[in-house]
Amino acid sequence: MEVGRRGRPHASVAVVESSLDQLIPVEFRADLVLELRDANGRLALAIVLEVQRDVDPDKKFSWPTYVTVVRAKKRCGTIVLVINVLGAKTATDVLS
Repeated sequence: MEVGRRGRPHASVAVVESSLDQLIPVEFRADLVLELRDANGRLALAIVLEVQRDVDPDKKFSWPTYVTVVRAKKRCGTIVLVINVLGAKTATDVLS
């Protein structure tokens, strides 16, 4: 049976540390965070705005963290909006 992303088989499975604590804090800083509110002033959506100026393979790991942290902090739907000054392919490929 093939199990895994895109049909790639995995040869083994292991139980690993399940604590998600960060003993050494890592700072994640977005370029800008916007809050969209409804007519009653309730928070409806948070947008994490990122301007991609260079190719950075680490973004596929930091952008999901931005969504998770902002969503937990603000208790609302959250998206990352990437303004890509390099061309469409770089931003769309980074999370695949």
